[in-house]
Amino acid sequence: MQLDISAVLPLIRSFGAGQPAGNASIEIDGESAPLVKPYIDDLHIVYVADVGSAYRYVNRGDLQRLELTLEELDAKAWSNFLSRCRDLALRITPTQSGLSHIITIGENLEASLLMYEPLWVNLAGRVEGRLVAACPARDVLVCCDADNPAAIQELRDGVERVWAHADKPLSRTLLEWMGDGWLPFEDD
Repeated sequence: MQLDISAVLPLIRSFGAGQPAGNASIEIDGESAPLVKPYIDDLHIVYVADVGSAYRYVNRGDLQRLELTLEELDAKAWSNFLSRCRDLALRITPTQSGLSHIITIGENLEASLLMYEPLWVNLAGRVEGRLVAACPARDVLVCCDADNPAAIQELRDGVERVWAHADKPLSRTLLEWMGDGWLPFEDD
């Protein structure tokens, strides 16, 4: 089946020891190996084709059949992602305490919004200190002002609550926005 390039998206996923999370016993190599790029810490970018009710990983064989480089696939996937997001409603909602914010967009794309730099440039301009975010599950993205210890604690507690109950947990790592990308957050 020929891959529809207009259905390809870049998504944030977490992999442990080089294997898909939750399936460490399967090793895939050769042209069937999914395309995976390191992103930050335990997070990676994978390319998937939206096939309606599920996502199918794009693999090296797909790239060869499409006669594309990884850079060309990445550019097209990113364009598709932005187009998809334009059709959805991005919401930034304060938590009940007002110390942190929950970012939603739908379709399990929340964690992948980490890659959308204009969002983070805008949000960084709204906090008094440093901006920290976490994506404990594919559909959960939260952020807060790192210079507020109560906000950081609320963020950490929220990450642990989501991690304990998520169908598909993603990462416990807190990330600090550096103006042009993310680094793992370290308390001062």
